[in-house]
Amino acid sequence: MYAWDPLLHFVSAVVGQPVYRSADPLRAMTVHVHYGGDEQDRHFDVSEYTIVLHLLAPEEGGVLEYVPRSRSSVEQDEEALRGIVEGKHQQLTRALPTVPGTLVLHSGHSSLHRVTPVHGTTPRISATLSYNSAPDGRLNEYTRQLYFGRKR
Repeated sequence: MYAWDPLLHFVSAVVGQPVYRSADPLRAMTVHVHYGGDEQDRHFDVSEYTIVLHLLAPEEGGVLEYVPRSRSSVEQDEEALRGIVEGKHQQLTRALPTVPGTLVLHSGHSSLHRVTPVHGTTPRISATLSYNSAPDGRLNEYTRQLYFGRKR
């Protein structure tokens, strides 16, 4: 699916500019499995655009929460970040439950987001596909080591 050109053209059409698959073999497409108690803390993606394809939903939780176009505000205002983390700005936060078969295209690079804790015996399983506006997008060695346990 990630190598399928019509999907690449679709992403480009939706975001309004040409996009490229990641040049980094470790982050191009990843599969995430979240078991009971697992979550993904708030973060920004390295890639500009991300497709999340939900494959399996947990009994509870595993919700993708995001604050649209929030990067510049939280990088410039520590209070804004603290308010989001503490739940004081719920009106800014959007939530997308995990529904198998759902394809979510979002700008994780510019939108602070997380996956809420998963509950139950069924894991949350999703595939993440990374895209950038430049053809040579790669992770730095630190990030590669942090997430994949290796630098290459």
